[in-house]
Formats: sequence, C-alpha cells, structure tokens
Amino acid sequence: MKAVQLQDGVANHCFIQCNPNGHLDHGLTEVEISAPVLGADVLGSVKRDMDRMTLPSWVDPAPRNWGTTERGKLSADQWRVLYTTHLPVTLIALWSGGTQRRVEMLHNFMYLVTAVRIAGSRVINDEYINMYEVCITKYLEGLKELYPDASIKPNHHLALHLGDFMRKFGPVHAYRTFAFERLNYLMQQMPTNKKHGEILTALTTPYLR
Repeated sequence: MKAVQLQDGVANHCFIQCNPNGHLDHGLTEVEISAPVLGADVLGSVKRDMDRMTLPSWVDPAPRNWGTTERGKLSADQWRVLYTTHLPVTLIALWSGGTQRRVEMLHNFMYLVTAVRIAGSRVINDEYINMYEVCITKYLEGLKELYPDASIKPNHHLALHLGDFMRKFGPVHAYRTFAFERLNYLMQQMPTNKKHGEILTALTTPYLR
C-alpha cells in the first residue's frame, strides 16, 4: 500500500491509500482525459467507486446519477460530499501515477478539497486558518496555470477572505447559509410552469399558518 500526499507538506493529513499500482480495482489502468477534465471514463470510475463505498451513517452520499441531465442540479451539501469524499478516492487512484499534468491537476484539486474541509470544520485554530489560506491561494494559482481559459469568479475572491472571517467569528458552521441553500434547492425542484406569483403564494402560505 502507498499513500499519496500533497506536496510542500501543506496538508499531509489529506491522503488516500491505494494498491501498489496506485489504483483501486476499477478494471481500468490509468485514464488519460483530453477534454473535459472529468470525462465519461472518470465519471464511470467515480460511480463504480461510489457503489462500493461505505460511508458513516451521518454522511449522505451524493446521488449516483450526478452529472446527468436526468439528475439536474445538486444541492450544496451534495456538491460538498461529492468533492470532499467521492472524487478524491477516484482521482487519487487514477491520476497519482499519471503524466506530470495529471499529477499537477490532482495536487490542485486536493488543495481545494483541503480548503473546503478546513472551512467546514466545527473546531478551528490559527494553524488551520493559515493552512486554509495557503491551500485556497495555491488552488487559485494552480487554476489559472492549469486551466488558462478558466475565469476567476466572485466566489473565488470571497474565498480568499474567509480566513479573516474565521479569525473574527470562529468556525463558519455558526454563520453559514446552508439553511438558505437548502430552501433554494427545494424551490428549484418545484414546477413553476412560469407562474412565479402563484408559486410564491404557495411557498409562503405554510409559513404564515
């Protein structure tokens, strides 16, 4: 067994153990992807790993048909579980023994995973806040280097300031907006038939009773 870790010792606690060949038993060797980054082969490997993964009872797995038009949008929590649990298991196995670009893509992705895990922690200290800031900065630098056509969004900029919020207000669990994200997700699942006034009445009536 070998452990694949991030470089520079920034977040060495984020690793996954693989077999001696650096792969899980996908029935595949190294997958080289042209475009997009997560092609059909990778999606298939992720879904096969999801079927074989046992999660703690308090973690809801991401839907197996994610990434399809049939499934549509995911909730914020489903995205979080997908990116911090399911994708690392498969991508480390597929990319850790690949080309130099694949390894750099993996490092870049794991900086994002580490930043998200730290930001979602219920206990925080200066060491972890500093680690968050290093990881989110390295992720954004790598994003521009590896994917020159990718644009920096407002959320990317806001993420650079999250360390200041954690220093001032503590773990984000106390002031994050997951409840609002959940309500937005539920509203998006409701058929409106382009009649927004009527759907607003239907949504507010139960709260006013």
